[in-house]
Amino acid sequence: WEIRDSRGRWVPIENPLQRASRDAERVRSWLASNDRDFLVRVYAAVVTDDPTMGRSPDCAVVPTSELASWLEALPVQRGLTTARREHLVELVRALAAGPAR
Repeated sequence: WEIRDSRGRWVPIENPLQRASRDAERVRSWLASNDRDFLVRVYAAVVTDDPTMGRSPDCAVVPTSELASWLEALPVQRGLTTARREHLVELVRALAAGPAR
């Protein structure tokens, strides 16, 4: 995998499907370490309108126009209660805010 940078040089990049799959596994592990009573299902997806991009066993490829439909079609997680969902939002916000000063 390569991309051309703003100066016209080819720069090697990681396979996006492998990267998304690995990132999803990291998120899954991070969430599990913060809530040991409940396992949140995490799905890897690359959103692209490139028709040559094929999915992998671990990662979906979703066209931009179909993202909302894909998200709506994911299975419901019955154990993901309102309280657990709020807890997950708090965890993500705390991480996004960075270390406390």
